[in-house]
Amino acid sequence: MTTIILGIFEEGLVYAIMALGVYITYRILDFPDLSVDGTFPLGAAFTATGIAGGFIHPAAALPLSFLLGAMAGCVTGLIHVKLKVRDLLSGIIVMTALYSINLRVAGKSNLPIFSKDTIFSNPWLERTIPQALRPYTVTIILLVIVLICKLLLDAYLKTRSGYLLRAVGDNDVLVTSLAKDKGMVKIIGLAIANGFAALAGSVYCQQKGQCHHRHPAVQTVRLRQVHHGCYHRLHHLQGLCIPGPASGGLDAYLWKHYCFLPGDSL
Repeated sequence: MTTIILGIFEEGLVYAIMALGVYITYRILDFPDLSVDGTFPLGAAFTATGIAGGFIHPAAALPLSFLLGAMAGCVTGLIHVKLKVRDLLSGIIVMTALYSINLRVAGKSNLPIFSKDTIFSNPWLERTIPQALRPYTVTIILLVIVLICKLLLDAYLKTRSGYLLRAVGDNDVLVTSLAKDKGMVKIIGLAIANGFAALAGSVYCQQKGQCHHRHPAVQTVRLRQVHHGCYHRLHHLQGLCIPGPASGGLDAYLWKHYCFLPGDSL
């Protein structure tokens, strides 16, 4: 029973990182961004390739994956803002393009890294973590990563750029009246959101020890995390770090092992 509960929280915390990005696109920008279904495996493919090749440190793969995801998010924003493509279609275009790019990066659809050092399994952790805490090592590390991401996002949303990001989703005319480019603000928001998605993919790859090219139900799980966070009336990101991980992890666990989600008919 303990193993199941830990597994739920571990998967939930991984998807909570991505839910932070989804909060930006769906709740703040009101932008139905589907490109995250491509940036999530992009971060996983980049991390697996770098770790398997031995030219990227597992910890360094996290910020690098974030940057790669942010670049993909910028492409989505540029297609939408500069080429005047509808928001939903621009995300689909980038998601479809990333399908081929991810295969090119990883070289194959499944790239294992079981025998390589990761942020969850390495000699330094074996020397540092006490024996009594080793069953909870993955959960503790994931919790630290989620809290860091959440605090950094909170800090950004309190800056001038963060306030503009929050304003452009509610009243883009106000942003224009302040002599600010609302299109650039959207691009920044999409870059941050897809950066979190790629970061989640990198963490997921290192946790599972392999890179899968496709991750089914990613869209469903991350939207349910945001929904549960809003349902509990925790509108300022706290809901994504408390009920969000638990409910999202339960969704991921049930989908992975039984192919249904809570609320679905059996």
